[in-house]
This record gives sequence, C-alpha cells and structure tokens, in this order.
Amino acid sequence: MKRLVLVAAVAMLAACGRPAEPPAPPPNPAPPLPPLPELKPSEDFSKDDFLPLPDAPAGFSWDLREGVSHNYAYEQESHLIVTASGAGQSGKVASRTQWKGDAKVVGGGTRGELVFVSAPIAQWNNNAPLSSEELNKVPKQVVQLMVREDGVFESRTVRSGQEDPKLDLFFALPSRELKPGEKETKEVHLSHVPEDAKYHGRQEIAHAGRRKVGRHECVKLLSRLDLEAVPPGDGQGRMVGWIAAYFDPKERRFVRVEAALVLAVDVRREMRPADLKIPAYWLLNRVQADSRVTITLKD
Repeated sequence: MKRLVLVAAVAMLAACGRPAEPPAPPPNPAPPLPPLPELKPSEDFSKDDFLPLPDAPAGFSWDLREGVSHNYAYEQESHLIVTASGAGQSGKVASRTQWKGDAKVVGGGTRGELVFVSAPIAQWNNNAPLSSEELNKVPKQVVQLMVREDGVFESRTVRSGQEDPKLDLFFALPSRELKPGEKETKEVHLSHVPEDAKYHGRQEIAHAGRRKVGRHECVKLLSRLDLEAVPPGDGQGRMVGWIAAYFDPKERRFVRVEAALVLAVDVRREMRPADLKIPAYWLLNRVQADSRVTITLKD
C-alpha cells in the first residue's frame, strides 16, 4: 500500500511540475457553400450532319439473341479545374485527359453482358504532359454489366476505376414506342463507385427524327440530363448534359452515341493542424469538369 501511495505522490508532483496541455480549440461553424456556377454543355446536338429520313414511330429493344454481339469503340476527352481555398490561401490545378476504350455487348437470350474497358492515353496538368510512368498509375475503367432487351441495366461489377462510366445514360432506351417529337422521362440513380459522386435526377429522351448513319437507318434519341451530384463528404454538386444516340430499330442496336456533360461539385472539410497554436480552418474544394464522349459501332 505504501508503495502505491508513493507512486501516486510522484505522479502528482510530476503533473504539478509541467504546464497543462492547452485545450483543443472550439469547433468552427461550417461556412455556407457558395452558389454553384451556371452549367452549360459545349454542345446540345440539336443539329447534325447526317441525312434526314422520313419520320416514323419506332419501338426500342436490344438484339440479345444467344451468340449475337455488338462491339463499340469509346473515346472521351475531359477537362478538369480543381480550386482549393482556405486560411486565406488558394490554389488551382487544370487538367485535360484523353481516354480510349471498348465496349462489347454479348447476347445470352433475353439478357446480355456488357463489358467496358477504358484507359487514359494522355494527360496534361497545368499544360505539362504526364509521363508514361505516371499515366500508367491512373486506374483503368473496367466494368461488367447485365442488360435486358429493354435497355434496363440489372447489375454491375466494377473491376477497376474511380469514376462511373455512365453507360446507363449513354445507352438509355425509351420503355415504349415513340412518335417523332414525343418524349419520355426516366429516373436516374447512379451510386455504384464509392470514389465518385452519387447522381440522382432525370433523363428526358426525345424522338428527334430519323437519320441515315452510314448504312443504318436510325432514330435519333436526344436526351437532356439534369442530375444532382452528391459528392463523398460534405458538399453539393450538379451535372447537366446532352446525349445524341442513334439507334437502328431494325438491327436493334446503337450505331453511334455522342455526349457532352458538364459538372460542378463543392466539398468542404474542417482542417485541424497538429500544432494547436494554429487555429482550425475550413478547406473548400471546387471541381468543375466537362466531358465529350463518342461511342461508335464497329460495323
């Protein structure tokens, strides 16, 4: 017992001999998020260079017979500006990335498998090209999806990548026959990649007439997107865009898809430096991005 008392006394004397730890600074209230900027895609695809055909109503479904396959080439160019501000300082990085890839739809009866693979082929950060060694560190996009004849994607497996390729939007089909000028609105919910934002909103698909695309007699499906983009963490965001998809009702497959998307996302985070003499502050990151996508049938 005497030994325990002695130990306790020594501990008390040691505590009295050193200054008390300063209390942690009180939490700062989160600053309001700034208004998101006006978003306008680079193109709306209302005009095109394809030969117009006589208008006619059309129904829409994939040809997913056993053994049938549809092969596509994929190209994307994205521009990204990231601005960080906090504690009276700010910085900005501008990036441009080019992607190439392939998508293959293989029929299995009434359902099919879509396999998508895409990799960056070039990137510039503040106009400085990324080396091949650094470019190889950027994860490829590898996704497997199951699709029904009516265009509904039932399941998906993300093998690699930090961004949703948004194939649900590019290959969206109306659920019923449409006459020229008629529209259908579909609910959109994309939340499959943890590192990416979650997208919720609507896609309005219009029958925008018929076009001759190569040897194919297609219906032009013109889509308008307006989605809330919910980022990981504390923030806000929005994505809008236009998609022109040329679908061949006779062969029951897409022939060409063009998309222009634009995105703005804000994320705020309280920073607490290890040095308690430095007050805590809020860091605001704003991401503004636009993407141009082209998907072409390998006929």
